[in-house]
Amino acid sequence: MALSKGQKTAIAIGSVIIIAGAIYLIRKRMIDKKRQKCADEGGLWDSKNNKCLPNPLKDLLAKSLSDLNFKTGSSELTSSSFSFLDNVAKSLADYPELILTLVGHTDNQGADDYNQNLSTNRANSVRTYLINKGIAENKIVAEGKGESEPITTNDTPEGRAKNRRVVFSLSVANA
Repeated sequence: MALSKGQKTAIAIGSVIIIAGAIYLIRKRMIDKKRQKCADEGGLWDSKNNKCLPNPLKDLLAKSLSDLNFKTGSSELTSSSFSFLDNVAKSLADYPELILTLVGHTDNQGADDYNQNLSTNRANSVRTYLINKGIAENKIVAEGKGESEPITTNDTPEGRAKNRRVVFSLSVANA
């Protein structure tokens, strides 16, 4: 049985749609892999141009694990943190296209709800400090993860200290 001209056209259009969809999914998967590789290497992903950019603040932000501290069981920053945060604010001011994400974490001491709130409050304390130093509110995102993502054991005082942290990451604003 021969196909009509309309049936042939429908088959051709359907084939084009399927091929275009497959190309889109393959391209998306490739970009997702590049984005992950960029993040793994400490770069910044530029979604507008689909490319990895060097992270100008990589070394500075890595110091957050050692130079950012809070009073015990509190979201109040210690005075020893101010110099580090002042440097972060100065550097961010030089790169207005960047968005800073702050993710607070705690150790496993205390109730889950308490730790969730504490981690959120710590990230927000850092956010507030940077805003007070002139960084635009829409350039800083803060969230808390509580005790859900430890980077080491909570079985020792040293391990718990490492798990009490605020992680800094940067992304490029999508203009």
